Amino acid sequence: MTTIIEHTTEYTSECPLQGLTLLVSDDEIRLRQIIVLMAEELGARVIDVDASEKAIAIYQEKQNEIDLLMLDLRMAGMSGESAYRKIKEMNPNAKIALSSGIRPDDEFIDELVADGCAFIEKPFDMDGLAEVLCRLANRAYH
Repeated sequence: MTTIIEHTTEYTSECPLQGLTLLVSDDEIRLRQIIVLMAEELGARVIDVDASEKAIAIYQEKQNEIDLLMLDLRMAGMSGESAYRKIKEMNPNAKIALSSGIRPDDEFIDELVADGCAFIEKPFDMDGLAEVLCRLANRAYH
């Protein structure tokens, strides 16, 4: 299922992701739906998919339209880490947040940060999501 919501390019503190497009990939449908709702509430236009392979295909086709990506680290099929590496090969400047309920090793987190990306541990709330995505987008939040 792909969901796209249009917004203007202006943003406010209530909608800090206004004007940005976020690609979300998570194989847990309920969690993905919650992430989509939170990101839309923050003003983002959201495209959501249930597999890393789909995320890669959509990013390859629409990378000029996608500002941020959020990938589940551990999914059936291709892992979020593998998708992260493939997307970074396509675009070394891609802004990606990886998420999981299991924290990866510090080396991998250091690699993410060095690449201009981030890790967010599940469960997270809207403030946690906003903080991470705004940091990736170089936008102020609170």
